[in-house]
Amino acid sequence: MSAKKQQQNHPPNRAQQQKGPPDHANKPDKPPGQTEEAPPHLEVYGTGPHASAPPHAVAMGYTKLGFSDDFTSPPDIGYGENDLNHKWSAGMWWYPPPPQDCYVWDGNTGLTIFVKDFEGGPGNHVDLCTQFRDHETGAKFLHGYFEARMQVWNWAAFWLFCWNRPKVWGDKIDPNNPMTWTNEIDIIEGDPGYSNRAFCTLHKNTSSEGGVPDQQNDPNWFNTQTFLSGYWHNYGVLWHPNFITWFIDDIPLLTLDPYESTNQACQLILTAGDGGVGGSQSTKHPSQVKIDWVQAWVP
Repeated sequence: MSAKKQQQNHPPNRAQQQKGPPDHANKPDKPPGQTEEAPPHLEVYGTGPHASAPPHAVAMGYTKLGFSDDFTSPPDIGYGENDLNHKWSAGMWWYPPPPQDCYVWDGNTGLTIFVKDFEGGPGNHVDLCTQFRDHETGAKFLHGYFEARMQVWNWAAFWLFCWNRPKVWGDKIDPNNPMTWTNEIDIIEGDPGYSNRAFCTLHKNTSSEGGVPDQQNDPNWFNTQTFLSGYWHNYGVLWHPNFITWFIDDIPLLTLDPYESTNQACQLILTAGDGGVGGSQSTKHPSQVKIDWVQAWVP
């Protein structure tokens, strides 16, 4: 990683950069393909969203509920460039919107996103975004605490991605202006071959365009003492101008300093994808991610 300017106002008892606390780092990971029986208490659905901002968000001044969806009713999703003014937008802007049957809701388990091939689509993943296809409207965020209760399968993801990306790419990227680079914060990405491994990544310039190669934290994965793949957990990230801290079930896992490109507006994205971010093969077909609720606590 490139040298970064030393920042102030870190939270008390801050974890070492790129290092999780001991209770998240001492369980050996299983090899790909090996099955393990998870403790039954981990399969808990319906641990409800926070009624008020959690303490680590309050400590940083993130007390306003700026965005939420508890999926107790069918999700409000827009499809296509002219279908705006919804809570969510189906798919990313550079391919046609996924068909409506990629998003399946029921009153018991909330929203499930399924991977299905569709003409002109990416072929291996389906997204749900807070930025609409006009590249102007939707819900964008700059700092806060972002959390979701999810059941992650295969390459499922919950992430923050550059709001300006539809407009700033190729020769529009200025190597001397980090606010034109593609910032990205991966709150969680899954891999079914590593049942207790959390993949949490901060990107400098995801596109690597404009003569600015991407950089990311290394390692970007951390073994935990609980099974993740296929089980319900709360995944969160505390995004402060001076640091980013990842959480699983409200327990801090990792803290990093930002890149010079990190502090620009982002959209929030939910993704279901094939395979695994660490290279494993899919173990559930079709690939899917289940979401109980999503919240964003902002200044």
